[in-house]
Amino acid sequence: MNKWYCKKQDKPITFFDTKNYFEASYEQFDINYKALYHIIDERRERFPDEIKDIAEDSLAIKIQNALSLGLKMQERDRTYIKPIYSARIKDISWVIPLHIFNSIIEEPELVLVVYKSDIFWEIKTVLPYDDEVKDRIINLALYQQMW
Repeated sequence: MNKWYCKKQDKPITFFDTKNYFEASYEQFDINYKALYHIIDERRERFPDEIKDIAEDSLAIKIQNALSLGLKMQERDRTYIKPIYSARIKDISWVIPLHIFNSIIEEPELVLVVYKSDIFWEIKTVLPYDDEVKDRIINLALYQQMW
């Protein structure tokens, strides 16, 4: 008998209770001034240097467009919006690519972090699309490709 033979089959670890894809419509989002202010003013240091000087209203439009486009892309490809684990809230959040100057076929400069609060989804913050964020995305979806 082979000593490596094992009758017990371990299942992969999962962080999801139900479905592991994002599902929401634009109407289910609470896009409020507080969230946009947090991203555009309070987290401006997270933006790449070439983006830091863009006017606030232009960034607000880019954020809303990224959300709208992300939701449309998600309808066609359920892996477009990626899950990440938030140690702060000890739950899964989701990231949507935010392209400011880069085209949609390039890597995004930033990602929008969204989370479901009660009945509405909220844009919580923005993160630079760097190696740390890429690692957090890969940790929950080892065999999926990046954007």
